[in-house]
Amino acid sequence: MRRSPLIVFILVWLTIGLYGIYWLFDTVRLLNSRHHKKKYNTRFLGWAVGIFLGTYLAGILFVDIAMRSGTTISPGLQILLMILFLMALLWNLFVIFGVSNISRRIREVEIQDDIEDPINPGISLLAFFFFFTAFPYMQHHINRIVQMEPTTTT
Repeated sequence: MRRSPLIVFILVWLTIGLYGIYWLFDTVRLLNSRHHKKKYNTRFLGWAVGIFLGTYLAGILFVDIAMRSGTTISPGLQILLMILFLMALLWNLFVIFGVSNISRRIREVEIQDDIEDPINPGISLLAFFFFFTAFPYMQHHINRIVQMEPTTTT
């Protein structure tokens, strides 16, 4: 689906990343319809949602317990903090893996469709660390793929 890269960027920030998960799912669906050599599994998105929600629920629980305990950090709170840290780390690794894989798949489709100057997965990965600008960069390339789709008339 053709979208404004700026709107994608804004929605990722406004929804605290939830739109990014939807965007990844929709992008994989588009790539599956365009890439004839192999299909890509969307099962990983279920894991993404679980990790995402678990991280935020653990974060909310941590803040609640921390506010009740005052300035002291109990052993239970330390364990919760470690779990929260590990879940956030897992979430970031998952997103880095997803951005990298999806960028490579976008590149494959662009090359298959003879689109000049295909996406650079390395730039996508670096852009992810620069305030999540990987999403609009990748959407720009998705728009180029969508623009090349043949139109059907009935």
